[in-house]
Amino acid sequence: MEADDAFKWIWKSKCTNKWKVFVWLLLANRLNTQGLLKRKHMKLRDDNYAYLLCDRPPEETVEHLFFHCDFSSACWGKLGITWPLHG
Repeated sequence: MEADDAFKWIWKSKCTNKWKVFVWLLLANRLNTQGLLKRKHMKLRDDNYAYLLCDRPPEETVEHLFFHCDFSSACWGKLGITWPLHG
């Protein structure tokens, strides 16, 4: 099985292992977001799987956390980075 070029690039980069693992988990959709914990049938203390940084929080997913949330959009904007709305 051949790994995607993005994964190869991560492991060859010169950043610390902590960042390599984080990005690998992010690209593999394996970060422990509340949405992932819900899919794995893990119970949260208050059964609230919503994302807490939004006014009307959707379920916390990697896509929402990094691309659609107003907070993350503001952070990306400070860095001068914009993402397409879809895709």
